[in-house]
Amino acid sequence: MHNRLEAIRIERGLSRGELARRLPTDYVTIWRWETGRMPISHDALLRLARFFQILPAELLPDLGTIPAPHDDSACILEEVVQ
Repeated sequence: MHNRLEAIRIERGLSRGELARRLPTDYVTIWRWETGRMPISHDALLRLARFFQILPAELLPDLGTIPAPHDDSACILEEVVQ
């Protein structure tokens, strides 16, 4: 999964540790999301979008769907944004 989390974090002048403290989560989770070792959950995607004041699609530009909460199915990104 490609995401823009690292680029956006760096553009905003934040370290992984600082972002982790502000969300709150931990440094390793941020690293896993940025490297694609762990997918960004629906809830985390929405928290990140709110934190950076961007649309979820800006974090996951090459995906048309994102994980739905509480299961492995996907929901259409437009439904989340509305």
